[in-house]
Amino acid sequence: MGLYDTVLFVDRIDAVSCHRGHALRWFQTKDMPEPSMHTYLVHHGRMYLAEAADAAFDADDDAESSRVEGDDHPYAVREHRFKLHEVQVPSALRVYGSCKACEPVLVRRAEPGFLGDMVIEHAVFVDFRLSLLPGAPIAIERTSGTRDDLKADLRSRGVYVLDDDEPLAIAHCELRNARRRPRSAVRRGG
Repeated sequence: MGLYDTVLFVDRIDAVSCHRGHALRWFQTKDMPEPSMHTYLVHHGRMYLAEAADAAFDADDDAESSRVEGDDHPYAVREHRFKLHEVQVPSALRVYGSCKACEPVLVRRAEPGFLGDMVIEHAVFVDFRLSLLPGAPIAIERTSGTRDDLKADLRSRGVYVLDDDEPLAIAHCELRNARRRPRSAVRRGG
């Protein structure tokens, strides 16, 4: 599988959305020279390598970078600071991810999987080509297709793709949604 780098879009997330308009922020790429699990940020049309500002935090720094927010359901927030170094990306950089808001494409398994499930979920891919010309902001072009394109591709490879209204697809979605529901909601009846 190999190493990859992460690309985070801090702004212009409207330019990096799936075919249905769901904005995304996080992507992976293997196109940087020597991918090594680095994080890059895209901000104002430029790309930056993010490096930990101080690898050795002492206890005082740690306490100052943490806080609790929320009254009814409090949660902890811990801030990390990073030094940013502008980088020149290759002339074309492919970044890829998937949309969590789009319904996945459901495929019927040949035989039951773990826990007897007969369905595999294929997330909708979202790929972009980033192009950088010297002195110009990064140009962003979506190169991935739609959910229907993914279905057609899987079918062309002989995979049994379930239609959304098939009983097995409906049952799978109901089970998935029940598993995601908080246990307290299940006990109260919904």
